[in-house]
Amino acid sequence: MVWLTFSSKLIASCAWPSVLLFIAIMYRRTLITLVGSLSSIKVGDYVDASFSRETTEVATKSEAELPNVAADAEQQNLEQKFLELPPRLSILDSWKILEAAIANYLKDHNLKTAAISRGYSRTLGPGKMVHELQNASIITPAQLDLIKNLLMLRNEVVHDPYGLEPSQNDAINYVKSALTFANPFKIEMAGH
Repeated sequence: MVWLTFSSKLIASCAWPSVLLFIAIMYRRTLITLVGSLSSIKVGDYVDASFSRETTEVATKSEAELPNVAADAEQQNLEQKFLELPPRLSILDSWKILEAAIANYLKDHNLKTAAISRGYSRTLGPGKMVHELQNASIITPAQLDLIKNLLMLRNEVVHDPYGLEPSQNDAINYVKSALTFANPFKIEMAGH
């Protein structure tokens, strides 16, 4: 009976590590991708995963790449209102402002804002609007990368399968970058 008890205890103590090892092996690519996209992870009651590294890079690049247009009172008020929202909502709302500024800019300059598909006119998606700006030489390659990063971060917030919540710092960096990028479209990109 002692051997039976010993073997059952041995199997029970090896079961969870075996399951975790199996999951790690089967989903290693997904886990590597997930870990690579995070700047910090805490497990248990302290789950905290964010994309701080990307938002910090975008904020740094936006300061260097965008025309030096001072934030007016309207933009500062908008930033403040957005930052009072939860981080996820502030990121989504600031992206909507940027997307609307790009769409209005394209429309005001008689650039393509819609495509005909199966006989119906459909508004261009954000990615296609950005490419329209690039094709018209409105933005530089560095600015193109910046806006693609903003779009990618927005998509991570909307479609992230892991349910990661951006931090307040992520929201601050994103909101300032998106609104700073939207501002020149309202008055004209410098040099164009």
